[in-house]
Amino acid sequence: MFSAPPIDFFVIVKDHSLEIYSTEDTSFVQQLAFPPELIDNLEIIDTQRLQQHIVQFVESLQIAQKNVVIILDSELVFPQFISSTTGTDQAKILATFTSTLPFDPEKKEVKVVVDEQGLKLFGTNSEIYTLVKSVFEDQKNRVIVVVPSQLFSDVLGNDVQLTVEAMASVMKQQKMVKKYAFDGHSVAKKKEQPHSKDQVQQSDHRGPNRVLITAFLLILPICVVVILLMLRQQSVPQKHQGAPLVASSSSSLKLLPSPTPQVATSAAQLTATASAQLAKKDVRIQVLNSSKTPGVARKVKDALVGLGYVTIETGNVQTPVAQTQLRFSVQVSQPIRDEITSLLRKTYPNLQVQSDLGNTASQSAQTFGVIITI
Repeated sequence: MFSAPPIDFFVIVKDHSLEIYSTEDTSFVQQLAFPPELIDNLEIIDTQRLQQHIVQFVESLQIAQKNVVIILDSELVFPQFISSTTGTDQAKILATFTSTLPFDPEKKEVKVVVDEQGLKLFGTNSEIYTLVKSVFEDQKNRVIVVVPSQLFSDVLGNDVQLTVEAMASVMKQQKMVKKYAFDGHSVAKKKEQPHSKDQVQQSDHRGPNRVLITAFLLILPICVVVILLMLRQQSVPQKHQGAPLVASSSSSLKLLPSPTPQVATSAAQLTATASAQLAKKDVRIQVLNSSKTPGVARKVKDALVGLGYVTIETGNVQTPVAQTQLRFSVQVSQPIRDEITSLLRKTYPNLQVQSDLGNTASQSAQTFGVIITI
């Protein structure tokens, strides 16, 4: 698959744009912005119009019958790294990671890389890059491979500036490229059929076991409820025996409410109760760059993704801030606040933490639970 053909162009696909670099002329850099009405939040809104938008751009550059490498920018890829694979259930880790990706199952694609450093997972929306890939192939170009940008940082290091020459040098390491290459098969497609006869036999043997486990899980809650009812009945004084149980119209049994129920007595308690149920995947985060240094918002986003947060948007603001600001909505739980605060203080020790999003009428404050301004 990787016979090291000469590369003519590198195509870097980002969340809202596409960049093309020539290997023959390093001064050749072309960029195409994706209108928000065609693609937004890593989801294609109008496939036909977006495809036509890219086709016109490629045709205007007269790129045809060339060798192309597609690189998925870190804005498009959700990474997770596990330093040790000893004693870990890789199938369970993969299933958990896949479930956190904010795409439809038929769009989710996950690349698993196992090396001496540990287990690396890269998830993306395959619909986006397959659309770009099809446009270049329709123009009689050869798309050699599709890889995440993390390939280059893993080979070259995070501090190395990514140039055309650096990308070309990495592409010569065919074994590494093959490890990181996306194959265009979504998670849903890979689940349709087992990959070998052994897997088919294994699934057949698991059938009876699954039936027994399902039956056990159905019976267990009933047994627990019966035991709890018996214990409660025994703990009630003799003159009140029989009172805790009341038959409903559906012939089921319900416990009478306690005469002194524990309820939240303040708005703060109610907020804390709601926040405790908020999962990481439900927290929407906005990272804004007010500095003149490009890429800082993306670095913070990558760090947050490494902690398990999935809904993160980046942007720029014109008015610079004196110190990095971190603002939370009152709906964000304290453990999540502590985790994000601890992460940012490592890089920004003078971090200002505020909890005022609930009192702000801006659209961002109503949309995001966490806003970081750097």
